[in-house]
Amino acid sequence: MTSVQRRPMRSTLLAWGALLLIAATGPATRADSAEDVQSAVEAVVAQIAPSVVQLRYFGGGDGLLGAAGAPVTGLLLEGGWVVTSTYGLDALPERERPAGIVCRTDDGQQRRAQLIATDKGRGVALLRLEDAADTPPRLPAPASVGVGQTVIALGRVYSADTVSVNVGVVSAVGRLGGRAVQTDALVSPVNYGGPLVTLDGELVGV
Repeated sequence: MTSVQRRPMRSTLLAWGALLLIAATGPATRADSAEDVQSAVEAVVAQIAPSVVQLRYFGGGDGLLGAAGAPVTGLLLEGGWVVTSTYGLDALPERERPAGIVCRTDDGQQRRAQLIATDKGRGVALLRLEDAADTPPRLPAPASVGVGQTVIALGRVYSADTVSVNVGVVSAVGRLGGRAVQTDALVSPVNYGGPLVTLDGELVGV
C-alpha cells in the first residue's frame, strides 16, 4: 500500500467531518403520499446499499489479532476509501489502534482496511481498503435539509448480506454547534457509521 502523509489526511478528514455532519438548512419538502415515499425509499435503498459495508475491528495496539469487536457500519467511497463513526474504535484502550480491520462489501467480499485518521470531535474515522488506488477521497455535495424532511438511515450489521433501513424525519438542524442534524429515524450503535440520506439519495450525514 502506498504510504499517505498524515497532515493531508487529517485535513481531508476534517473536511469530511464538516461535509458529513453539517447540513445546510433549507425548507422542508412537501409531504408526499405514503405510496410515493415507499417507492422513493425502495429506490434509494437499491441505489445506496452497494456502498454500505460492514466493518470489524480485531485486537489492539499490541499487533496481535484478538477477538473481534461488535461489527459497525461504514460508507464505501470511490477509490477504496471508507468513512465511518469512531464508535467501534472507542472500545479500544486510549491511543491504541486495531491490529486488524476487515471490511465486508455488498458482494460478500472481505478485504483488510487501514485506519488513516480520526476526528473524535465529530466522531468520524477515515479508513482505506487494502490495495486501493492511490487517489484522494472524492467528496459528494452536501444535501440541503430542513426540519420535517424525510430521511433514511442505513446500516449493515445484523446481517452482512442485507442492509437495515429506518425511515424518519429531520427533527432539528445545527445541533452540536452546527456540526450535526437530528433525526427521529431509529439510529443505534448497530448502524453507527452508516449513511443518512434524503429521498433523492443525497448524503446528509453518518
